[in-house]
Amino acid sequence: MRRFRRSSYIDNTAIKSWGYLGLAFWFALPILGTIPAIIIAFCARNINLKNFARAFCIAYVAFFALALVGVLACILLGVDIASLFR
Repeated sequence: MRRFRRSSYIDNTAIKSWGYLGLAFWFALPILGTIPAIIIAFCARNINLKNFARAFCIAYVAFFALALVGVLACILLGVDIASLFR
């Protein structure tokens, strides 16, 4: 079996500014962006792309954790969430 050096199969090519902007818009889509962000975070060979997708995945987890804490706080304090939007 042939052994590869780590540097031989990892791509360090820089991503352009418009590439980051396009990826940010794509990853920001609620369902259509979450799945590719997770796939790219684990499977991409370009380290810059992989790190950008990982950052979005961490932001997704942080957002959902904060939303869950907020909802639980409203439930425990007896606040009717629906009344906040009237």
